[in-house]
Amino acid sequence: MLLVLLLLACLTSPAEFRAMLDGVYDTDGDGFIDGKFPEEGGDDCDDEDPLTFPGAAEICDGRDNDCDDTVDEGLDDFYGLFRDLDGDGYGDPDAPVLACPVPEDAVADDGDCDDGNGAYNPEAADIVGDNIDQNCDAIDGTDADGDGIASMVSGGADCDDTDASVSPEAPEVPYNGVDDDCDPETGDDDVDGDGFNRADDCDDEDWTVYPGAREVCGDGRINDCWTSPDDAWEDCGWGATVDASDTRAMLLGIAEDQRAAGPFSAVGDVLYDNVPTIAITAPGTLSDVAPTIYFVDSFGRSSHHLSEASAWVSDEDAISVYAVESMGGLGDRTGDGVSELAILAYSLGSDGIPIGSVLMMNGPLVGAIDLNSPAGSISASSYEDSPFIALSTDGDMDGDGQLDWLAGAPFLLEGSTWVGGAWIGSWPGVGDFDISEVAYRLTGAESVQYTGWDLGFAGDWNGDGCDESLIGSRQSNRNGVSAGAAYLLNGPIEEDRYLDDADAVFLGEHDQDRAGGEFSAGKDINGDGFDDAVVGAKYHDDNKGIAYVLTSAPDGLFDLGDVQTTIRGEESWLLLGSSLALVDDLNGDDRAEILVGLPNTDLNGNSSGSAALFLSPVSGVLTPDDADVTFVGGASGDSLGAYVADLGDMDLDGLPDIGIGAPGYTDDLNDQGAIFIFYGEGP
Repeated sequence: MLLVLLLLACLTSPAEFRAMLDGVYDTDGDGFIDGKFPEEGGDDCDDEDPLTFPGAAEICDGRDNDCDDTVDEGLDDFYGLFRDLDGDGYGDPDAPVLACPVPEDAVADDGDCDDGNGAYNPEAADIVGDNIDQNCDAIDGTDADGDGIASMVSGGADCDDTDASVSPEAPEVPYNGVDDDCDPETGDDDVDGDGFNRADDCDDEDWTVYPGAREVCGDGRINDCWTSPDDAWEDCGWGATVDASDTRAMLLGIAEDQRAAGPFSAVGDVLYDNVPTIAITAPGTLSDVAPTIYFVDSFGRSSHHLSEASAWVSDEDAISVYAVESMGGLGDRTGDGVSELAILAYSLGSDGIPIGSVLMMNGPLVGAIDLNSPAGSISASSYEDSPFIALSTDGDMDGDGQLDWLAGAPFLLEGSTWVGGAWIGSWPGVGDFDISEVAYRLTGAESVQYTGWDLGFAGDWNGDGCDESLIGSRQSNRNGVSAGAAYLLNGPIEEDRYLDDADAVFLGEHDQDRAGGEFSAGKDINGDGFDDAVVGAKYHDDNKGIAYVLTSAPDGLFDLGDVQTTIRGEESWLLLGSSLALVDDLNGDDRAEILVGLPNTDLNGNSSGSAALFLSPVSGVLTPDDADVTFVGGASGDSLGAYVADLGDMDLDGLPDIGIGAPGYTDDLNDQGAIFIFYGEGP
């Protein structure tokens, strides 16, 4: 053997011999020496495979390509391959290939929605009605345009499955010649569906507007497509000036000197006939005319005497032990579908001192109401704590969906000082309750300032779902002698409060203004989505009077002289601001209107009275001459406007109605009084 090698060495050059040795050490020619020759630095774990050597890329072939003694490591993602178990060419999206080697059933398309059934895949025919998604488009049927609705061809409702903008759920695009909503009955030339096409309809985007339509008062539209607009309400029957006697509905007192004109308000359906009820106070002026509250509804478009009232309550009916001051609806508290009524009344104790109570009377009310048999009562043990004079029940101070009550207590004591104030609470249920156990005490800030004689829920000013409370102190001295003030307390109220700590205090401008003696709140005047208020100061500026329009609630003390929007009287003793009401939207702009009573005006004789309606939006300094509508009393002494109120929708026609009281009105009886009802679409 040695001889052979020597002979070979003699026959080759050294370079040729070195090349021969390299071929022995690196058989596969990958540049790495076979591991069988460690003395030569060999580390190739497979010298017969040029793809296997230290540092080689690992591939899915069942071999240790990089010679690290691990096979196919790190190979767990095969670039979107999925198992196709049913062999239909579509893989299961929930079965990606994650290990070597790659199985034979791996495919790149993961569109199979049922990989156990070869008949279900994106190429399958899908028929509506079998509740099976054969073609894997997520609906029962074929949805080629991806709008979520099956084509008509497959039994669905999509009339054009090549256009995602066309389907039964698409809006009809006007005048494009396409049946966008797949409904041939939706006329492409009658967008609002009122039966008149574009060529004949003066507004084909409003179904209330078409030739011959009923004119809707104050909606800012020409509903009937006539040429004259209703911007001054003339087409509706309301012009710039309206004689109160032209109204189609009037409620008359039934005795001389009864002065049956208010205060009055809507109190819910306490008569249980699905029609709002008006509660009307007839205070009387002579000893033989007992103060009485009447409950009326369904009086239609004509005049009625209060003798036709469905129910009533008076001192006489209560055996002369109760004097009735104010009232309000409580909503249905007993679950019988009928609203209950709260009445603020007082009885004389054995010592002759009156003790006030808030009484709950069950509806429906019929005939004479016996105040001696209430369903519940809230009373105080002393007259200082008693609720007197003012009662409000049209607010939800804690956001629980139930109406709460707020009652004035002008004789509240703080120590030995009369500071006045109020009580606020939810109705506790059937039974008799002590006021200190079921209500929170709101204690006044000053001595003998008549705090609590004027109050009410003010609506939600801050958007938290709880109504605010507004409490007047007409003779407050905080900004001048009897300048007056009004205290705003944000709901919810969950403890006794001092009005010194009110969230906002509105201060009268000047001595003797007596601001806060009258206000109306709880409706949105400026359209910002929050409730607002209008506050009166009837003795302002030589008794001319003023109404402040408050469209935001500042924190802390606020001088009413800084209010930017006001309605001001221009004559001495006009007493503007002595009766105010915010009225639901009348002109179709989703903002409340302002109704101001002016009982001392002389437009039709001395103190014939009037009322001024200001349609929103309002801004700047206004006077009664700026009113959009002026309602005028008919004769001297009528005092129209002594009381005004928003009555809601009395005739159920979808439009708000208003009432204006005239205590001195005389028809068949002297000073019998009357309330004039003005319906939203006109008199």
